[in-house]
Amino acid sequence: MPATKQYRSRRRTWLSGLALIVPALLVVGLVPTGAALADDGDAIAQWDFTTGSATDVSWNGSDGTAGSGVSFDTTNGATFDGTDNGEITVGYNSLHDYRPDAAGADGTWRMELDGVTPSAVGPDYRTIVGSRSNDNGWAVYVTNQKKLEFWMAQNSGSTTYATAKSGVTAAVGGTYDIVVEKTGSQISISVTGSASGSGTATLGGGYKAVGTDAPLRFGNGGNAGNQYFFKGSVKSATVNVDESDGGQPPTTPPVTVPKPVYPLPDSTYEQAAHDVLARAIGTAADQVAFTLARSTDGIEKYTIGGTSGHIDITATTPSALTAGAGWYLKYVVHAAVNLGQPNPVVPATLPAPAQAITNTAHEGYRYALNDTNEGYTDPYLDWNGWQQFLDNLALHGINQVFVSVGTDAVYEKLLQKYGYSADEARAWIPQPAHQPWWVLQNISSDGQDAMTQTLLDERAQLAHQIVDYANDLGITPCDPRLLRNGSDGLRAAQSGCERRGSGHVERIRTAELARPDQHAVRQGGRRLLQHLQSIDRRRRRLQDGSAARGRQVGQHLRLGCGHRHREGIAPGSPERDLGSVGMAERPLDDPSFRDQGQEPDPDRRRSGRYADHSG
Repeated sequence: MPATKQYRSRRRTWLSGLALIVPALLVVGLVPTGAALADDGDAIAQWDFTTGSATDVSWNGSDGTAGSGVSFDTTNGATFDGTDNGEITVGYNSLHDYRPDAAGADGTWRMELDGVTPSAVGPDYRTIVGSRSNDNGWAVYVTNQKKLEFWMAQNSGSTTYATAKSGVTAAVGGTYDIVVEKTGSQISISVTGSASGSGTATLGGGYKAVGTDAPLRFGNGGNAGNQYFFKGSVKSATVNVDESDGGQPPTTPPVTVPKPVYPLPDSTYEQAAHDVLARAIGTAADQVAFTLARSTDGIEKYTIGGTSGHIDITATTPSALTAGAGWYLKYVVHAAVNLGQPNPVVPATLPAPAQAITNTAHEGYRYALNDTNEGYTDPYLDWNGWQQFLDNLALHGINQVFVSVGTDAVYEKLLQKYGYSADEARAWIPQPAHQPWWVLQNISSDGQDAMTQTLLDERAQLAHQIVDYANDLGITPCDPRLLRNGSDGLRAAQSGCERRGSGHVERIRTAELARPDQHAVRQGGRRLLQHLQSIDRRRRRLQDGSAARGRQVGQHLRLGCGHRHREGIAPGSPERDLGSVGMAERPLDDPSFRDQGQEPDPDRRRSGRYADHSG
């Protein structure tokens, strides 16, 4: 069975999930406690029957309907009584297609069945799960010879169905985990548990699919869904789909953005990658060696190789190092890290891939979060939460992250440069849960008690930790751009700044905006950049050390990154490196940015944009 094929969720909300965009889920999790499930962050459909229902816990809406002959419990999952009513049916889902067809002609479709326990075998076929109609479709059977097999209809050949045979004879009371897979015209089955075995087969002329009117059925089979009844229990089932683009990924990635310079020693990035892995899988991480081999041709990639217990991951960027570790865990060890599962169980001896795996990045921007993240989810997330979240981003290949923590302290200093007292500045700054709407320039204060100096200082310290750690992982922290919403009683005469009026909603004062093309606003932008440098302590150390050489080192903290343009600042440009320039003077309609638009392509914000070049 292919061990190096990449699976990508067809879910298009980042997580597209990233499950990664909502760090609050680090605490509450995505899936109810129950059976040991496959990676829920990448499932197109997933049913955990130990929760007491046939609900799709992947949140993609493929909920099942249980017949009267099905019962549920937390130990066995779904128990089928071996009658026509002992079935769970799942209808076609046009938004999140879980069928083998969804993988295309060359992609990979995979179903994992956990805790399959027959209470009767023979003398007829018994369908554990399948979807059949008019001799089309597929099924996982306990055959009339008591064998566990995977059948798929084929367009040509000496038989109607191609059959992948595990060689395992099912026993009453035995418990089996079954994985069936279709990649192109190849199908396979792997069985572990009370007995083990695997087998493959080739589809003649490709897969002969059922129509969208044919449901998925657990516990019932045949063309009409009224025969081949399964008697026994199943704990859970998971479907993954890899949308193939013809099986021919580009060999040279497009150049989408200039690559940042990574100024720290290679050993710093290698140790950081090891530490990320160690926090996920413990001492087993000592079996993995990380090597940063910087690219000379601008191509970002990683290679996974080695032998069992001695895994080698080599990459051309720090972000690719951790992305390679995440890919290895997910597709070789089958123990992915995600928000609901930060510490997966791994074998004592880590397995090596059958052959070296090399994946190449095809997106330069791999960006996470936005202005509202902190308010909706984690306004008071502490360092331990941020570290775990950044680890998760790193393992998924993210190389830019929006960080607004600490900018409130920067604005306190900035306003004092314009003559405001510390008390006045803090009165203008909202509490953390409302700051996203302050950053979005919707409000000027939040009607709550004034921000305290203690909380500002704590958030500034947290920002130092976040930025330093992100730099070690090769992740660029992205700060909010200059705000034009002035504080109550903005000293317009002093600043020479023209404003637009404000009002109130409930107790909250709405923003009083300044025109972006004025000198005072541009000057404020330059001063903001200078103060933001205080967040990146390591960058200051590097600058001090390189002063004699008359150059700036690295791009540790950038203003805005892949964000929408604001106030004439170009998005994600390397020359916007903090400390090297002030605020950009280019207008929004500058033709040099027109191709990529004011908002980067949404694809650039997704993770996992690596093509598989396995041999």
